[in-house]
Amino acid sequence: MDNLPPFMLNNRKPAPEPTWDGSAGTIRQFIRNFTWLCKRYDFPLAYHVQEIMSYIPPSQFVVWENVAQEHPIWDNFVKKILEYYPQPSLADSSGSLDALISTFKVYPEDTKNKDRFFSYLRQFTIPLSAIECHRTVPNSEKVSRFSEGLAPIIRKLVDKHKPQDMNEVIAAGNAVFDYIVSLDSETKGLFNKLVESSDLEMCQRSVIYQGYTPLSSANRDEPGLSVLSHGQTNT
Repeated sequence: MDNLPPFMLNNRKPAPEPTWDGSAGTIRQFIRNFTWLCKRYDFPLAYHVQEIMSYIPPSQFVVWENVAQEHPIWDNFVKKILEYYPQPSLADSSGSLDALISTFKVYPEDTKNKDRFFSYLRQFTIPLSAIECHRTVPNSEKVSRFSEGLAPIIRKLVDKHKPQDMNEVIAAGNAVFDYIVSLDSETKGLFNKLVESSDLEMCQRSVIYQGYTPLSSANRDEPGLSVLSHGQTNT
């Protein structure tokens, strides 16, 4: 199964068990994770259908059990079960993204530190991925939409990096919050006030913005996080 070097095979940590929340929007990722785990541990294909039933939420179990009885072959089972969970429509996915951005705009403090910034990014990628199942989303649109939900001062600091895609947004976020941590107590007080301000021009005139110089070496990824392209179809 594995073409990995021996030292990697001997030092791999146990993979976490796949989980599923019962929603149509996450079922394909759940099945992919389950299939990958079975492959990693050389679990026989003939038992995949039986095994996956152990991970199904009670609210969905009857549906899965009925499909399993009628389609015991794995590939046929997956094809049939996906018919019960159609992909969210483009309108629904776009609406979810709009709602997420609006929530963060109402509560700008939700992106005032690194943990919250990357939490927003993780939430942002879920409806974005659903949209990309229907149409191609240009990098410039991804960056601009994401920026809408940032606290104003964070948005201006990130914009100073002129990110061209979401991976550059990750790098900019790391650099920006390293800079914020370095501020003295008085300037941090100003930062906390600007977080609540919706005046982008005021943020741009502030000593915080004026004193920030983007670093060309700011290319680090947030641990465990990457923004990957997804399969896309045009509508």
